Amino acid sequence: MKNIKKRGLIASAGALVTAAALALSGAVAAQAAPVIPPAWTTANLHIHKLPTPVGGPGSAANGIQAGQPGGPTVDTTGGIDGVQFTIERVDAINLSTNAGWQAAGDAVLDLANPSAPVVRTSAIDTTPLAVSAATGSPFTTTGGGLINATLPIGLYLVRETVPAPGSAPAVPFLVTLPMTNPSNTSDWMRDVYVYPKNSQTAITKSVSDIPKYQAGSPNALVTWTIDAEVPRTPGSTSGSWVRPSSYVISDDIDDYLAPQTVTVTAVDNAGNAIVGANQLVSGDYTIAPAVLPAAAGTDVTVTFASGGLDKLQALAATAGNKIRVTIGTLVVAEAEGRIENDASVAVNGGTAVTTTTPAVTEWRNVSFSKVDQAGTGLASAEFQVFGTKADAEGTTSPLLTSTAASAAAPDLGEVDLGSLIRSDHLNGAVITNLAQYRVYWLVETKAPTGYELLAQPVPFVVLDGGAFHATVNASGEVTAVGVALGEIENVQKNAGFVLPLTGGMGTAILTIGGIAILAIVLLVARRRRDVEATAAE
Repeated sequence: MKNIKKRGLIASAGALVTAAALALSGAVAAQAAPVIPPAWTTANLHIHKLPTPVGGPGSAANGIQAGQPGGPTVDTTGGIDGVQFTIERVDAINLSTNAGWQAAGDAVLDLANPSAPVVRTSAIDTTPLAVSAATGSPFTTTGGGLINATLPIGLYLVRETVPAPGSAPAVPFLVTLPMTNPSNTSDWMRDVYVYPKNSQTAITKSVSDIPKYQAGSPNALVTWTIDAEVPRTPGSTSGSWVRPSSYVISDDIDDYLAPQTVTVTAVDNAGNAIVGANQLVSGDYTIAPAVLPAAAGTDVTVTFASGGLDKLQALAATAGNKIRVTIGTLVVAEAEGRIENDASVAVNGGTAVTTTTPAVTEWRNVSFSKVDQAGTGLASAEFQVFGTKADAEGTTSPLLTSTAASAAAPDLGEVDLGSLIRSDHLNGAVITNLAQYRVYWLVETKAPTGYELLAQPVPFVVLDGGAFHATVNASGEVTAVGVALGEIENVQKNAGFVLPLTGGMGTAILTIGGIAILAIVLLVARRRRDVEATAAE
């Protein structure tokens, strides 16, 4: 049961190690002809430590030396000396046998905690496999970022344990020694070349934009979370860590965002706040801008002071500790399109490491036309937008209110709802399941003079092309997306039918008619009396 529960994690880790294995060697379990020469008891691992190019990593390594036929495209200039690698052999796997290669093919590298990777038997059997430090490990790059290690045939776990100052370690990887030559699959390579670069995951940024709102309104708040690794540089004595000389986290705030709040905390690998002696307090760092809220587009910088640097040194004793900066921003009214943010961390005055994937929130301006059944614009209708069907039916907690334009054509009847967050994006991710779309509910709260209100709320979604009608089930989930919101029609009072005349006008007519009849009766009666009187004479 435990293995089944862990299958998702291990499968993910398996995908990572598969990618690493392919990048380094092709399929791990591939076998070549002829067999590994019996005289081979060792092979050579050549590590060339390089900086990550500005444009990103080059092509994937395949074991062949860069610059040789079939080798990867790698800029080998600027190799970094003084970087330490720990190399460990996976004890139970013997690559001198076919069974050993099959076992290597089944093995997965669990990178749930990159600082302490675990080699597991397989994606199904999650039993950890023991590893042993190779003779001479740890190795340190010299002569332009080079390590040349002669090692017994086997499967090896390679970890960058002391990165260059201001850099995060490269992602751990597995490598087989020897390796089938990818340019000649009938041959073995006794010399295997790898080119690990500094990890670009030392700092990450995420976004929380769960609520539904209108840009520019007080509830248009988007929260950005930056997690930067605590620098870990071992000291001269065992178990000691070097105190950073500087540590600065910077956030490049988009022009559509106005910073409102900034908090700084130390968290462990699980994201839990660290309390006690190493808990961060305001004097451990400074925040720029010093006064919040700030104007849209104002960048945020957190610079650690002396006390904070002392705590970073103490926090380095535990792998996985991070500094978390949480920034609350207000999305301004004119926001439109893709709003993305990058963050960076610089250690010891070195080159800043920037998030490889910016956090993103998506917004679109939404408008439609209020018209009669002939398509003519109608003025002065009022609308509110709600986040749920229940709110819409009870007209409680509206997200926004808007009035149809009263100007002359062509703007007559135009209703501008402003900028709304897209329905198919949540917390920086694209939503592909219709049932998970954010739904907005449009309610007409005041009809144009002479026209009827809309009888029901109108559900709609906001997508890349604007707003669209949506079909929603009883649970409030979108089942289909229809045509663009476009035009919303109003029907004339009583659907255009004329009611019978009653009330003041009808009563007046009856009264006048009654008086006329009474006058006639009186006149006839008088004439009759006159006739009778004349006859009596």
